[in-house]
Amino acid sequence: MLETPQAERHLAVHDGHLLRLNQADTAAWNAGGNTLLGHTLTGTADDVLARVKELAAQGVTEITYQPAGDIRRELEAFADAVGLRR
Repeated sequence: MLETPQAERHLAVHDGHLLRLNQADTAAWNAGGNTLLGHTLTGTADDVLARVKELAAQGVTEITYQPAGDIRRELEAFADAVGLRR
């Protein structure tokens, strides 16, 4: 696999987004990323924070969050739950 030059990584990460796996996605999938597919973070704020901490302890460095309904409220609730807002 060829490494994407650093100057192009901010663009390459979006290659194929929501359409197909790009080179980095494929590498992550083949390294075991597929085992995380289908996991959800639901529950109280404490439940969500505990699960995020468990995932981080397992080496997860990114979480995709898809809010629904009142987007602002949901984003703020998630940010509060995981300590992203002061």
